[in-house]
Amino acid sequence: MRVLLFIIVMMVLLVACSSNSSSTTTPTLTGTIDITFPQDGATIYSEILFVSGTYSQFADSRFQIEVVTPDGEVIIRSNVFIEADTSEWQVEIPHGYTGSASEVHVRAIPVNGAADAIFDEVSLTLAGSTLRPADLRGSITSPQTNSTINGDTIRVMGTASGLPDNQFILRLVGEDGATLDQHEMTVFNPYWIDEVLWTANIIPGEYTGSAQIQMITSSDDKSLLIDSVTIDISN
Repeated sequence: MRVLLFIIVMMVLLVACSSNSSSTTTPTLTGTIDITFPQDGATIYSEILFVSGTYSQFADSRFQIEVVTPDGEVIIRSNVFIEADTSEWQVEIPHGYTGSASEVHVRAIPVNGAADAIFDEVSLTLAGSTLRPADLRGSITSPQTNSTINGDTIRVMGTASGLPDNQFILRLVGEDGATLDQHEMTVFNPYWIDEVLWTANIIPGEYTGSAQIQMITSSDDKSLLIDSVTIDISN
């Protein structure tokens, strides 16, 4: 009798453990949905949030984009409807946020999915449009000034906001003032005033020594140096 009672107790415990394990399993998502814009680290000043991306093997006709605070408060949530003849999607979301600059998370989630079911997520700063500086903005965030760079290619990253036609020139200049490499850059910035991120590769060739990376744009037919960093190129 004691043996039978022990077996029954063990069976109950096994069922309970199995139930608890299944309740904590990460939800299974069908297909993939990726957010390609805005990027991690962008700052949104415009009153409308433009979100775009790609999807694959997603059978449903729609999903949702939500904007949440770090503590989980939902600022806005919007449906995104899938078009069958393309692998891309986009949505424009009037968010109504007018407060101070705050970190938020933009998430792609299934409709009526579990709270922790997330296809993709990016973190950015959301700020009222009145907080944006009035002038055009741009910066080179990497590499940093006085960095020593090795290799055939230099990866350059930065930010841009309010540039004429969303364009600028990225130029690598040697110590003697000669142009070593140059690229005409166009950033994707639908509402122009947001601060978006960009990346590019520049090639120094056989040059070694001190050089300057310049970010240049034009305004009123005048070239303007927005930002620059001085680096040392070595073999």
